[in-house]
Amino acid sequence: MERPTKLECLIGGRKYVLEAAESEDYIQQLARYLDKKIAETKLSKPMPGVLDVNSLFVIINIVDDLFKERDKSDKAMVKIRELADERDFYKNELTRLSEENKTELARLSEENQSLKKRLQAAANAPQTPSVPQPPVKQPPPNASPISDNLSPKPTVFKIRTETKND
Repeated sequence: MERPTKLECLIGGRKYVLEAAESEDYIQQLARYLDKKIAETKLSKPMPGVLDVNSLFVIINIVDDLFKERDKSDKAMVKIRELADERDFYKNELTRLSEENKTELARLSEENQSLKKRLQAAANAPQTPSVPQPPVKQPPPNASPISDNLSPKPTVFKIRTETKND
């Protein structure tokens, strides 16, 4: 735990020693703020007497709460600005992408129409082969379905019987 900071401050015309687990700058900032508010109040309506320590303790804690809430609020505002900037970026990006999609959709629609016209033209064209086909050779009437060049030549066997001369 940090050692508390002790600082002598002037508040409402009197010297006080404030002790807190905060920086000297922060404690001085609280004391200046409180001293300024007391001076403003005395100008509009004079205050009799001096602040007692208990009242000052309550007041300084309220001012501390105020400063910390202001700090939170400032940080929240920074975050809100960052989020608003991010929102604007994505909004612009969405608009840009939407425009790109519209352009691409129009291009694809035109291409689709062109392809439909070509398909319709092809369907209405006379049905002629685009490449001439070579004439088909007719096999001789007694030819086997397999070409003679592809068939193996039959083997000729010779058979003889041996006779014994007894």
